[in-house]
Amino acid sequence: MTPEIPFEWHIKRAALLSTGSEILQGQYADSNARYLAEKLTLAGVTVTAIISAPDDPQAIEKALCFAAANADLVICTGGLGPTLDDVNRFVFERVFQRPLCRDEVAIEGMGRRFLTSGKGPMPEANEVQALLPEGCVPLYNRWGTAPGFLIAPDGRGDLPCCGLLALPGPPSEMMPMLDQLAMPALRKYLSAARIGGIRTIHTYGHPESLIGSLIADLFQPSPGIEFTILAKQHGVDLRIRAMADSQGEVDEMLANYEQQVRVRLDPAMIYGLDDDTLASAVGKLLKERGAWVTTAESCTGGLVAQMLTDVAGSSAYVGECHVTYSNTAKTRVLGVKPETLDAVGAVSEEVAIEMAEGARRVSGADYAISVTGVAGPDGGTPGKPVGLVYISVAGPGGAATTKNHFQGNRAGNRLQSAQTALNMIRLILTAK
Repeated sequence: MTPEIPFEWHIKRAALLSTGSEILQGQYADSNARYLAEKLTLAGVTVTAIISAPDDPQAIEKALCFAAANADLVICTGGLGPTLDDVNRFVFERVFQRPLCRDEVAIEGMGRRFLTSGKGPMPEANEVQALLPEGCVPLYNRWGTAPGFLIAPDGRGDLPCCGLLALPGPPSEMMPMLDQLAMPALRKYLSAARIGGIRTIHTYGHPESLIGSLIADLFQPSPGIEFTILAKQHGVDLRIRAMADSQGEVDEMLANYEQQVRVRLDPAMIYGLDDDTLASAVGKLLKERGAWVTTAESCTGGLVAQMLTDVAGSSAYVGECHVTYSNTAKTRVLGVKPETLDAVGAVSEEVAIEMAEGARRVSGADYAISVTGVAGPDGGTPGKPVGLVYISVAGPGGAATTKNHFQGNRAGNRLQSAQTALNMIRLILTAK
């Protein structure tokens, strides 16, 4: 169903509105806005604002009008549920002057979903979710209950020239609805927009300041290119955004700029592009070499193993992993010598090496990663403070060990330890 539009509507600018008091109270991160912004950028649409509003009708209306001031389309997520705090549909009814109408297709779909999920008949309270604005394009939800909808501008209401895309708040529903239902519905209105593309180059092991100094000249304005450096938990990212009139031009611009980055950085600094992770980069190298890896973890509690096995197909190079938290386990499972533990303690280079070599021996793997340290917040001493972590990688050529002193909280120290361990074996494998 295509709405009647009394003028030519081209979506060149969009604003994002996330509703829900839980967002403003810090209970949930707004992952929807991040996902929407990237998808719109790739479609050549400029995002002009990202706004959050509580579950209050007046606040939502004000935020909606503010967002629409510099946009052709507002995308609103949240507020379409069956409870009393889900008020968005009533705000949209008033602002766009479109009475709410009961959608029988939505009712039937929601009822079927309740029955097939084993929850029994649909509660009467859910019927409010089938109230959709008159003349909208309904987007029936196959991933949840609340349907979304598109309101194209028709000269009515407080926002006569701005459209609205309303989507449910849960990311597991919003994301597939955007990709599979909303973007196809919007495509005809995006035809005048330029094509956009993004490439992200991932680095690890070097500070943002050093990376920035090596590529400083690339920050100079370049037609159609936006270049950004971002420090993140997984390292330092270099983000290239290209805009052009065709996909071929975008691809060529991204490839050329990526090459300019690569000639300025040591190849070992870069571990991947876009969706690559340190774990997937390590996995690729192991598969190329037909090699197996095992882990022996203490303070990270299996986090390295989790990252490795989060990658699809990791069974081709991960056979077994070990969490040896206590000294007794280190001795019994890995063969760490009691006299070593007595002499230098569990948090030491010597024990890290014996853990790695022991794990390699008992598993038969080609490589073994060990981690032992003080994650905190307690357990530190003047000689072995919180954040002190030893990482060892044992392989055919022997064992290499690093001493690290991380500065985060418990979760941060564990994460940095695991990532540093993965980067360490990556560098060893890359050097082969």
